[in-house]
Amino acid sequence: MAQHFLMSAAARTLSLADLCDLSEDAAHKMLCGMRWADTDGSPVCPHCSCPAVYTYQCRRVFKCKACHRQFSATSGTLLAYRKLPFRTLLMAFSLFVSSAKGLSSLQWNCPDSGGQAAIGISEGNPTGGSNRWPNPEPSVPL
Repeated sequence: MAQHFLMSAAARTLSLADLCDLSEDAAHKMLCGMRWADTDGSPVCPHCSCPAVYTYQCRRVFKCKACHRQFSATSGTLLAYRKLPFRTLLMAFSLFVSSAKGLSSLQWNCPDSGGQAAIGISEGNPTGGSNRWPNPEPSVPL
């Protein structure tokens, strides 16, 4: 099993100053390289693990050739429902990896996210709040 990117030596070389100079396209390419490190940044479908995908040119979305589902670089991760720019996410990764004891959710706050993204990322909750998990089953009265 391959080592997770954020635990590797390459993650510790992410400089915050270098990330600030990245364009959004370059940040997306870097995030794809982190997500699919085994395939050198080539996307793999998170639903059926098929490496054959179409790339949409107008959006940063991929479509699987086998199951025909659309997915992005953040699909199936804790960042799946975030609307933050990829550059901001990479800067948050850089701060988290470079700090010795991690970061509190108050240190994650940025003006773009309104604070909810920071809390959601730190808690691992895709909807942003602590008790707002989507309930897939309808509530049945007892």
